This record gives sequence, structure tokens and C-alpha cells, in this order.
Amino acid sequence: MEEYIRQGYNYNFLIYSIVSFIARKASKVEYKAYRYTKGGQKEELPEHPILESIYAPNSYQGKSEFLEQYHGFKLLTGNSYIYTPILDSGINRGKFTEMHVMPAHWVEIVSGGMFNPVGGYRLRYGDDVKPFDVDEVLHSKYANYYYDNGENLYGQSPIQAAWPLLQKSNSNIAAAKSSFDNKGAQGVLFDKSEVTSNGMRPQLTEEQFQKMQARWDKKIRGPKNKGRILMTAGDFGYIDLGMSPVDLALISDSQATKRDICDIFHVPSILFNDPEGTTYNNQQEVRKRAWTDAIMPECDHFADEFTRHAKNAYKSEGDIWVVADYSAIEELQADKREMIEWLERAWWIKGSKKQEIMGIEPDEELDKYFIPMGLVPSDELNIDPTIFEQAKEENLDYFRKKN
Repeated sequence: MEEYIRQGYNYNFLIYSIVSFIARKASKVEYKAYRYTKGGQKEELPEHPILESIYAPNSYQGKSEFLEQYHGFKLLTGNSYIYTPILDSGINRGKFTEMHVMPAHWVEIVSGGMFNPVGGYRLRYGDDVKPFDVDEVLHSKYANYYYDNGENLYGQSPIQAAWPLLQKSNSNIAAAKSSFDNKGAQGVLFDKSEVTSNGMRPQLTEEQFQKMQARWDKKIRGPKNKGRILMTAGDFGYIDLGMSPVDLALISDSQATKRDICDIFHVPSILFNDPEGTTYNNQQEVRKRAWTDAIMPECDHFADEFTRHAKNAYKSEGDIWVVADYSAIEELQADKREMIEWLERAWWIKGSKKQEIMGIEPDEELDKYFIPMGLVPSDELNIDPTIFEQAKEENLDYFRKKN
């Protein structure tokens, strides 16, 4: 897993861009806490300690930095581990008041036997090993369907599936850099006419060769000499010093690899400088798709796993859940505007139900239908009914001519 971080996030600019994009966006999402009753009703808990754990996780991190680290480790390694030390005394006995993201690539699962597969955890840092009880660690992971030697207990990293693509992308980066670094002069014209009377070329001494090599290196290396052709006097020959990135198909191949890697992380490649489909409307649509396909699933999964881990600590207070709140996400507001316009015309839905659909706490005063008064049944008006048939025929004639 350490290679996924070192060869991916630390080296490959695309992996860094994708992971930081998802993790930073996800870290800005707000969370709400609710208590659910047996009757299906829910009560919002705006100042509950379970929320304080998210917004003030520890003494050195705030919510955004903490969650960015949590999501980042999961995107890179397939796993995130949060250490939540449980208080063993006092009025908060059995609860946790702080959280710490552990380096996922150094955490190991300790087996508890066949019928207790996860008996605990240990953090291995060099020669130091620190054990943790199973109740002290929140382990969130992606699905892993490889059931061999307990591998399924760990989440599968997206980079594991994309490993050949990552290596290919890294090779493209290295090849493009090498091509640029070595691409001083485009080529060299050399004199073929200088031969001795016996038809042999004069041989250079080692000292002469080193001086000539240094002179040519100074002339042909470096970006200032890119594209130049150096000339000498006499009968010319030509040596091509290297192919361009275009000749090597590095650029087109890099774009194809980029799209494949973006697919692995469920994000549109247009967001990462893919030239295809860059209109403004498409940009709006792809940003929304990034939220629905990549960012929201990460936040929802965190809310579910955090709720599961914290339930025992607050079980005496009822059925408490933490949920992600997307009401302030700009990229999703277009859908909300459409919903508002539709609900405004949907008079057959009660006002309180409309509030519930919009994610607002229902108001009992609005538990009624609001019927528009601008529409009047035709049988209450003193109008000749044939006028409707006439209007219908006129409309049909109009559409026939239109088509």
C-alpha cells in the first residue's frame, strides 16, 4: 500500500489531482445529527456531542483537515482507520471525545480466530508496534472480493485495479521529461570528407575526445538549443538526436490513460484538462456528476460508518444517526431550483410534505393542501362549449403546418 502513496499521490500529478479534488470537496460537507423514534419521526440534534467529534476531532486538527486526511487515505489505500480512545471513567465513560486518523498503510488487522475475524488492530512504525482494541478503531473500507488469507478484511485500493495504468502514466511522465531534457539540438550535421590518404579517418586521443564531447554538450544540450540543427563544414551527414513527444505518441497516449484512471475514481476526465467536451454547460454537468458519482458516496459512507461506530456510546439516548447535508453545495443547487419550481405547481402535495422533500423540518401548520384559485371549471362559466372544439382544431392546423 505504501507504493500506492509513493508512486501515486507523491509522484503522479493526475493521482494527486484526483485524490485531492475528491478529498478536499468531501471535507467541506456539513453533517447533521438526528434522533429517530419508533414511529418513524426524527428530531434534529444541532448541538449534540456526536457532532462535536467531527467538527473538533482533536487538539491539532479541524474538521476539514481531519476529513481530507480520512478520505485521502481511503482513496489511495482502500482503507481509513480512525483511532477513538474510549473513556473508562467519569460521566462520559464508554464515549470518545477525540479522533485521530492513522496512517492506513501501517495499520494491520489482528485476527481473533475463525469466528472473530477482527480481534483488534496494530500500528507498525519501524520497529515500534502499538496495539489497539477493536472498539477503539473505526475502520472504513471499500469492498474487497478476494477471499484469501483474510484479504477481504482490508479494502481494495482503486490504485490496485489501476496499477498498470499508473505505471504506464509514470512511464509517460518519465519519457516526456527525458525527451525534453535530452532535446537540445534537433540533430547534428557532420563532415564525412576528412579521411587520410589510406582511406581511414583520423583517430582522436582520449583527451581530444573529452574536450570535443564537452564542447558539443555545451552547444547541443538544454532547452535553449531545442530545435536547432548544428552544422560543420564539408560533406555533411546527419544524426537525429531523438524523437519528439508527439512522434513518440506520448501526448495522445497520456490523454487515453488519464481517462482510464479517472474512470477508476468515478470522476469525469474533463475536470482534469481533458480537451473533449469543454463547453460551459458540460462543465456544469460534469461538476455535478463528480458530486453524485464520487464525492457524495464518500461522504455518505463516512456518515454510515461513523454512526455505526458511535452508536454504542450513545445508545442510552435513543437511535441517533449522523447524515451528510448537501443543501449548501453550489453544484447541486440547479436540481434544487428545478424541484422548487415543480413543487410550486404540485398543489396536490401538502405543504409540510413539500418541506420534507426539500430537506426542511415539516411544519404542522402547513399540513394541508394549497390549491391555486386561478383555475375555474368550465361548467361554472357561461361559455358556448363549441368554442373549445374550434380552438382545438385551430391548434391542430397550426401544428400540421409547422411540421
